[in-house]
Amino acid sequence: MNSLPMSLSKHIIYTFVLFFILSFDVNAQSWYQVNSIPGPNRHHPICFSIDGIGYLLCGNADQDQTGQPFLRDFYSYDPANDQWIKKADFPGTPRGFGVGLEYRGKGYAGFGYGNNRYLDDLWEYDPQTNRWTQLPSCPCAGRTHPAFVAGFGKIYVGLGGTGRNADDWWSYDIESRQWQQEQTFPGAARHHPYYFSIDQIPYVGFGHSGPPTVIHNDFYKFDPITGEWEQMNDFPSHGRVAGTHFDHLGKGYILAGDGADHGYDVGEFWEYDPLSDTWLQLPTFPADGRWAPGCFDIDGTVYFTSGFARNTRVLHNDLWGFDLNITTRNGGVEEDFFTAFPNPTQGALNVSGTQDNDVYELFDLNGKKIMTLTATELTSTIDLSSFQSGIYFLKLKRGKETISSQRIVKL
Repeated sequence: MNSLPMSLSKHIIYTFVLFFILSFDVNAQSWYQVNSIPGPNRHHPICFSIDGIGYLLCGNADQDQTGQPFLRDFYSYDPANDQWIKKADFPGTPRGFGVGLEYRGKGYAGFGYGNNRYLDDLWEYDPQTNRWTQLPSCPCAGRTHPAFVAGFGKIYVGLGGTGRNADDWWSYDIESRQWQQEQTFPGAARHHPYYFSIDQIPYVGFGHSGPPTVIHNDFYKFDPITGEWEQMNDFPSHGRVAGTHFDHLGKGYILAGDGADHGYDVGEFWEYDPLSDTWLQLPTFPADGRWAPGCFDIDGTVYFTSGFARNTRVLHNDLWGFDLNITTRNGGVEEDFFTAFPNPTQGALNVSGTQDNDVYELFDLNGKKIMTLTATELTSTIDLSSFQSGIYFLKLKRGKETISSQRIVKL
């Protein structure tokens, strides 16, 4: 058989290499599947991560969303070797519709429904000793799928289903082991909201209220210092309920759930920027949309799992990853346009890697602009010695566009 002309052979090789490069680039910025949970398929898993290890426990193993059977199994996931390990069962009541989070190197879980009652308990998991400790129960009504966030030494819980939709808001002081009722949530009473904590500030919104059924798209911020709520901009897409959520590097994320008709949704993925109070849509989850899934974040990779797919009537135990570190607004690779150090700082913040006409804007934790400097004005140092201790955000503008931002911690 005659061989191909040299020019055509080179063209085919070039096309294949280009296709491989483009395919690799696309895959690097998309969802990918890893090892499934070794236990039962479920919805409403309780998920969190600590020091590079993901944890998953409890949930509902039913196909019809009524609740039974409730689970108490407990697993850890190591992304370095894509391996799940079954741990000793959770010592509390087997449950579904519960919640969990990580705070300061420990896991916290509780609430939900089990043993024919709404649960009000709170548990702490220490990965160093591999032990669960029961903490004082909330003096509030027991509830299913409430908001559950942490910040400034406290665990916050509220909203959810108590036999009716709730709008109360409570805090648990980890050091004093005391519960306190906080200012009532200002929106409609609801269950199954979305929530996350950005730099220890709770954000809560969306969810389901009624009857009559309303799926919300309103969004609120709770100030732990003043104890007051503030309404933020509404979510720019339709209302949603019963998805999953997390935070990473100063931004919040919501993923999957049901749409405004409480029916099948395609697995939308959104990023929230608290500085601009805006939402950005990220690549949609590629498999079935999910009701009541779970997720955990490990070093900027979100791992998404479980949930019930209404369109296929399938209950899942799969696990998918998505790397936030390489995905940006334009789908490209994020660049560090400037370096700020030391961070945390006691006063002097050195800045390098920018151009003469760049403009820096410093914002406090509430999004208020408190300083504007050009690169030539600041030379190489910003003096923060007179600022109060806390978290700030330094944004770099080039022309009219904000091209990079960094979180700054003032000691």
